[in-house]
Amino acid sequence: MKRVCINRAECVSCGSCEDVCPEFFHLDPKDGLSSVNHEFRVDDKPDEGIAPDGMESCVADAAEICPVQVISLS
Repeated sequence: MKRVCINRAECVSCGSCEDVCPEFFHLDPKDGLSSVNHEFRVDDKPDEGIAPDGMESCVADAAEICPVQVISLS
């Protein structure tokens, strides 16, 4: 499992993360910023989540394709 953090303050709302990995990411309709889907959030935070083993590749691809590099994995 990978921990995922999104720097939402730097997000440009391009939607690439959601396009590449909609199972894990979505653009929040309230503010248009990248968010972790509810079922994967840590403490219900939209900017922190845990990617299960089967999604690690998808999440890594989303982090790599992000044009402003606001998604980090650890």
